[in-house]
Amino acid sequence: MNSIDHYLEVKKQDIAFLCGFLESFEGMAAMRTPNPDRYSDTSIIHLSVSPDYQQQFASIIDHLKKHVYIKEAEK
Repeated sequence: MNSIDHYLEVKKQDIAFLCGFLESFEGMAAMRTPNPDRYSDTSIIHLSVSPDYQQQFASIIDHLKKHVYIKEAEK
């Protein structure tokens, strides 16, 4: 089963929170932070989301956007 890639721009201070929060949904997504820019207060996170969880993932991200800075990002 192939995962679907999502890239989100988030504030660095929120990465630990987002990682812990998303990992609580067992098997939904794997998260990593490729090549963070140490001079920026934001970073791009790469999420590999299981196809079975796409709708749930979208709903969770929409909810989180009300509380933390999250912006869809290019690869």
